[in-house]
Amino acid sequence: MLKGAFMVTIQNYVRAQSIDEAYELNQKKGSCIIGGMLWTKMQDRLIQTAIDMCDLGLDKIEEKDDEFIIGAMASLRQIELHDGLNKYTHGAVCEAVKDIVGVQFRNLATIGGSIWGRFGFSDILTVFLAMDAFVELYNGGMIPLREFVNMKQDRDVIVHLIIRKTPGVFAYASVRNQRTDFPVIACSASCVDGEYRLAVGARPGRAMLVLDEEGLLSGRPASPFRSPAWKRGVAAAAVALLCLLVSVTYLNRSGQDTDPNLLTRQNSETATTLVTTLEDGSVVYLAGNTSLKFPEHFSSDRREVSLQGNALFDVAGNHKRPFIIETEDTRIEVLGTAFNVKSNDSSPFELSVQRGEVKVTLKKDGQNIHVKAGETVTRLSRRLQLSMTPDPALFDRYTKRIRFKDEKLGNILRVINLQNPDIQLETTPELWNRTLTVTFSNDTPEAMAELICLALDLKKTRQDNMILLFN
Repeated sequence: MLKGAFMVTIQNYVRAQSIDEAYELNQKKGSCIIGGMLWTKMQDRLIQTAIDMCDLGLDKIEEKDDEFIIGAMASLRQIELHDGLNKYTHGAVCEAVKDIVGVQFRNLATIGGSIWGRFGFSDILTVFLAMDAFVELYNGGMIPLREFVNMKQDRDVIVHLIIRKTPGVFAYASVRNQRTDFPVIACSASCVDGEYRLAVGARPGRAMLVLDEEGLLSGRPASPFRSPAWKRGVAAAAVALLCLLVSVTYLNRSGQDTDPNLLTRQNSETATTLVTTLEDGSVVYLAGNTSLKFPEHFSSDRREVSLQGNALFDVAGNHKRPFIIETEDTRIEVLGTAFNVKSNDSSPFELSVQRGEVKVTLKKDGQNIHVKAGETVTRLSRRLQLSMTPDPALFDRYTKRIRFKDEKLGNILRVINLQNPDIQLETTPELWNRTLTVTFSNDTPEAMAELICLALDLKKTRQDNMILLFN
């Protein structure tokens, strides 16, 4: 065995045909309920009997009038994409799950494993602690999640996670060194039936719940007595105070001035360019510390987005639906072109056109200017000034190290082909919507095809200047 490698040895594998059978098998020493096995396989461990509950119908999310019933075998990807759950939680569940490694990981990781493990780094535990959540155990029955999180692990079997639809608003925030890293600190805040709650995770230690027993947020008179739970939470609450203030501000304004139909793509990394493809086929390359807001579906007469930071746009042509970019000080209108935009606090606004033509308008005084291929417009002394682009290589910097996050395979191949016209990567129609998180660094088309095949367990064949990826 390689030094540093892990090996899990399973002597017996059983696909349980009932919860009763799974529970009885799990009472024996050396038995283990297996879910996605994503953490289990990262151990040197002997499992005498591996118990698989995949045949028990626990991989579903059922929405009722008053609650959500989430099966223990439901994947993290299922809760990430569940419309009803994310509508009720104002997107907090999706926000908590979307940065957990990658889509392939979230397709395998289960709710049961994430809750049962009670890991200190768990985003799942943190986000649900702030809700009216209950764990249904085979033997132990229904237990509030806030109690379950502090229980010692035993040989019971988790069956469902229950989320009551108690009226409330929710928010989730976390800090990560990289988008797919474990959180450095995680915070979930809620206001449920007038009660403010704060769940703090990754502190380190298991996530814990802090209630507003002092009435600081609700305006209630402070209690003269402080419970032991409140005292234990003071240190964690202090660490998460910034997250709390941001979250509570969001909760108090929720539904007033936010557009739930707007999506956000943010690149918090500086070493890679995050590439995203919009509904109309336009491709946006986001530099580090840049965010883009856009609707899931563009309107019939225009395509509008807002940008904060630096990005390279390759806009799909459509004369009937102009593409409009809003920055803090300018409005950019294009029909179909490629150009670079710099719009951040550390340097003046700048736009360079690679091909096509762009109209730039200052919001404050209405000054506008048309910028053609090979030209650059800069905002200096509150005026727009036109010049020749001094460094045409600036466009290439965006494509040297590119990263895709939960992007459709068809869109990834399209971007690769735009940058490498001599060799085209193609796939079969049924694979077009497979999603993938991957990073390429000056790789050849052949190397990128190999990486994609390894990630999605695909095969490839080459015919002249075309590489076909298939099952």
